[in-house]
Amino acid sequence: MWAVSKPLTLWFVKHLFLVPPQRALTREDRVLLAEGARIEITALDRKLVGWKWGEGPLVVLVHGWGENAARYHRFIRPFVAAGYAVVAFDFPAHGESEGRFTNFLEFVKVLQTVIEHTGPPHAIIGYSMGGGAVVSMWKMFDEKTRMVLISSLYEVNETLTGFFDKSGVNPKLGREIFNGLVEYYNAKISLINPSEVAKHVRCEALVIHDEGDWTVPMEHAESLARAIPRARLFRTVGLSHFLTLDSEEVLAETLAFIKK
Repeated sequence: MWAVSKPLTLWFVKHLFLVPPQRALTREDRVLLAEGARIEITALDRKLVGWKWGEGPLVVLVHGWGENAARYHRFIRPFVAAGYAVVAFDFPAHGESEGRFTNFLEFVKVLQTVIEHTGPPHAIIGYSMGGGAVVSMWKMFDEKTRMVLISSLYEVNETLTGFFDKSGVNPKLGREIFNGLVEYYNAKISLINPSEVAKHVRCEALVIHDEGDWTVPMEHAESLARAIPRARLFRTVGLSHFLTLDSEEVLAETLAFIKK
């Protein structure tokens, strides 16, 4: 592709790498969202839409790439029934929030804005890219916070390389685009790459990962659990990367952990 047209390749990579797929809401999702109080805030000059359910100690949910707040549909009502307030936002270019393009760097920056709005949570739960953003924002969470990382992104550089390899994109071009994003956001990857900052996480963490996850290998979860000083790894089987949030086993383990 590179040899045919660099501009065409740039367009392809931008749209493949920065435009998230949209998860359609089911009727049940819409009912769930209607039960919550709608929240609107501004982050990175875009409107973000979120919801709050229940009252009590705060649990913040962070979705992954191509998902939305309702992806936690199996978690929200049980958490509220257990006496927690739950907040979940659609991140930029996802769900009802504004934007067409987004990326991991924006997830990290937006999560900071979300926590500044909600205040310190009792528990923070991140799935996939959202889990990586949670680790990257470790400074926002003190020793008492309960952190749950489900199918979490761990190594940004390796994940990026694997993405380009699977997509047939010239790695050099992909790296150029990623470096451009880093420069644009005035970011330093070593300060937000979960694999490099996990050792600084102060709170107790539960790392949940499936043995058959081909998107984020189990080896990454093992490394993440070793890197976080107070982390425990909970392994699942048969859920791959995409079904962990649908699992009653994962819900039960998560709820038991944040209740401790």
